[in-house]
Amino acid sequence: MAFKKKILTFFLILNSVLASATDYYVSSTGNDFSNGLSESTPWKTISKLNSALSGMKPGDRIFFRRGDVFY
Repeated sequence: MAFKKKILTFFLILNSVLASATDYYVSSTGNDFSNGLSESTPWKTISKLNSALSGMKPGDRIFFRRGDVFY
């Protein structure tokens, strides 16, 4: 029974860690004054992404719009 409790606790902790991950979006048609948290409010430049890296946590993901070119 103790083993089942440990497994359940592990999955609850894992779920809470994954649930707190944030997705960031970057698109060449975006705006660096946006929050970058959705496909409809992406950041525009790699510079903006670089400035936000220090606030990111393990598990956060960065999505670049397919086909866009970044300078």
